[in-house]
Amino acid sequence: MKVVIIDHEPYSEGRKKSYFIEEFQSNNIAVEFWDLSKATAYSKAVAYSHGQDSDFVSKLQDIDSAVSLINKIDGHHTIVICEILLTASTLPIFQALYKNSIKWVKFHYYLNPTNILESIGKTHIQAFKLLQPKKLVSKFRSLLFKRHDHLSIPDIAFVTGADRNNLKAKRIVSIDYFDVGIFKNMEQKAGADKVAEPPYIVFLDIMLPYHPDFKMWGIQSVSSDVYFHKMNSFFSLLEKEMKMPVVIAAHPKSNYTDEYGGRKTFRNKTAELIVHSNLVLTHGSFSISFALMAEKPLVYLYFDAFKEIRHLNRYWERMNNAGEMLDARVINIDAYSEDSVYPDTINKQKYNEFLHRVYLKEGNIGKSNFEVVFTEFKNLLKEEL
Repeated sequence: MKVVIIDHEPYSEGRKKSYFIEEFQSNNIAVEFWDLSKATAYSKAVAYSHGQDSDFVSKLQDIDSAVSLINKIDGHHTIVICEILLTASTLPIFQALYKNSIKWVKFHYYLNPTNILESIGKTHIQAFKLLQPKKLVSKFRSLLFKRHDHLSIPDIAFVTGADRNNLKAKRIVSIDYFDVGIFKNMEQKAGADKVAEPPYIVFLDIMLPYHPDFKMWGIQSVSSDVYFHKMNSFFSLLEKEMKMPVVIAAHPKSNYTDEYGGRKTFRNKTAELIVHSNLVLTHGSFSISFALMAEKPLVYLYFDAFKEIRHLNRYWERMNNAGEMLDARVINIDAYSEDSVYPDTINKQKYNEFLHRVYLKEGNIGKSNFEVVFTEFKNLLKEEL
């Protein structure tokens, strides 16, 4: 067996974990990672700062190079993990996979965490359209999807939790969100390392002014000056009220200097920070999974611009939906008047229901994600188990 990963983002630690690269390699499975971040039209505008090199990584500069390599794949012994969006420019990739009868799969780690909080009536396709400039949701794009819809259906779609959201795939397999494995490993080690000294409040940064997805799709966000001024002013008030510091669980793609006003900022330590925290603040980070599993109180934060800017308005709607689903507080920091933000209790039943719908795999209890995926890959290639 061989695994080929075709991705519109560069290779990184996050990608390595998401696609189980070390686990495949330790089972003597050859892995190739094709980095198309400079080849796909929609990702060229993004200045990725987290990319890494490795001997199995190929950086492709155009779609034709990817198609040429696909045409050389041994389809009898190769699985392709495809993390490319179907657009007019990437269509040849999907056509080549189809023409060569290559088995390919897709990992939907973010589908259920995104969709569960969408306002009623929005499907995952409608929500996806909100992330794109008008030219990409034109009549031409609609016709493209209809005409080539069969090309975008994977042999297996791996999705977290129990929800299915009208997902199109030949086979759908439930897996855990990757945070679940991290949390379980910490439990087995009898707890998480302390990277900050309790008590403290943790804010789950989503890199709001700088997120690469915004640049990819030409989405308007709030300016960095306005954002960090508002957040730091609120944090200072909160620290005074609660008599404990706010620490920042920085987005893994961030490259901050002192944007958060001298506050302790940590990358790739979100789980450890949440487990030992007294309170978790968020705009809607998917890493609330750690707060739910660790049974920590959650508070959602927004300010007036979230209701005024189109895409941020979507975040505001999702926060309100989350507040209802989790019994969590939702606070406008522009109108904050030093009332206590600390929730009296958490609703453990609602936390548990949310975890099972969105983050925890359905079935295959006792098996790791890799064990589930490896078995499915072998079955797909009809290899001996």
